[in-house]
Amino acid sequence: MPKCKFKTEIYDGIWECPLEALPVEEYCYWHKPKDRKRPSEDQIKELREHKLLGVYLKLAYLGWAHLENADLRLANLKNAYLEGANLENANFYSVSINSRTNFAGARLHYANLHRSYIDQTPTLRDAELFNKDTWMEINEIVAELAKKRKAINLEKLREVHEGLARNLESEGYFYYVEHGIKVVLFDPKEGLLGEPDRFIQWKFRTKQALAPEEILKDEENSERLKKKRELENQLRELLKEHGEEILYESTPENLQRLYEASYEVYNKIYYFYIQNGKLEEALQMHYRRNEVRRKLRLTKGWRSKIRAYLYDWLVLKVLTGYGIKPERPLIFSLFTILVFAFLFRLTKGIVKVVDGKPVPADWMDYLYHSVITFTSLGYANIQPNLTSHVPQVLVSIESFLGLLLTSLFLYTVTFRISR
Repeated sequence: MPKCKFKTEIYDGIWECPLEALPVEEYCYWHKPKDRKRPSEDQIKELREHKLLGVYLKLAYLGWAHLENADLRLANLKNAYLEGANLENANFYSVSINSRTNFAGARLHYANLHRSYIDQTPTLRDAELFNKDTWMEINEIVAELAKKRKAINLEKLREVHEGLARNLESEGYFYYVEHGIKVVLFDPKEGLLGEPDRFIQWKFRTKQALAPEEILKDEENSERLKKKRELENQLRELLKEHGEEILYESTPENLQRLYEASYEVYNKIYYFYIQNGKLEEALQMHYRRNEVRRKLRLTKGWRSKIRAYLYDWLVLKVLTGYGIKPERPLIFSLFTILVFAFLFRLTKGIVKVVDGKPVPADWMDYLYHSVITFTSLGYANIQPNLTSHVPQVLVSIESFLGLLLTSLFLYTVTFRISR
């Protein structure tokens, strides 16, 4: 049988279809430009297991199909029916999608949406795009785990141990990132990471990660779990010998590409949610895109790092939650007022005057002075004690912090209202 004649140009050369052409045809089933395809389960399995770029699925029926880990780069999905489909870990790099592509109820956790046009369809608002515990996109997840030496480049692993790489691929233990690079997420202690964002920080762990005892007992008897344990043991041994050769390098260049891809996805989905009235989801995307931009700055020169720490992290993230948490500047304002009231009391930093005569100040007076200093009101009956420069310094600092935190509170309120 002749080979399929489909070929396309990709970033690292020319890709040619490895499948055989259909009888008396020039193309295989997946590349034949025929509308309304209804692939069987075996054909869908073939699509998942092979690297088939540019597949033609215009008007195809793929409702509730199992397309997890499918490489759909450059695919034509115009008017395709994908309602309820499992698209976890799939690669949507540069897919063609229009407003009539149906993603209602589809599951796209950890799918690579970099440079895709997936936001062209309004049905995306009814799809599951992210794990709602973290809202993290796969490129950002891989960047964070790469810095912790928990990401393995599957192609580099293939050069060292082709059999292990093939088994990991067939079992679906890999994720696509920018340009369709395949990465295996592996922690020597935790093993292969099936839900990767739960292992980035302890606070992201969910109840689902703590399976009931009877479920664990059932899983211990499953062939899939035994296979997983074997793969994990092989990976541990291989990391001891070839760790530096197979790890996904956390160089500034690699991290920048991952963070830039992640920012592009968050930004695209943010505007999609805004246009479709999903405001709370849009605010989550706004938070994540600002967080990725901060991390991106940390991979660059020292000036960018200073800005990332002082402005992006301290002012924007800590004090305002990137503009979506108005309670934060209020909490910091109350904390500042109480701290400076204590410092004024400690340094005997105020003078209270009643009817032209000095009167000993109590705790209420120190708190009152801290409030009017913070709000820049100032009244003549209570003044800084000028016998020392310390109260003057404290007043100057608190006035500045008051102006800053008041401005940040107005910023967060305005931002929330404007959305």
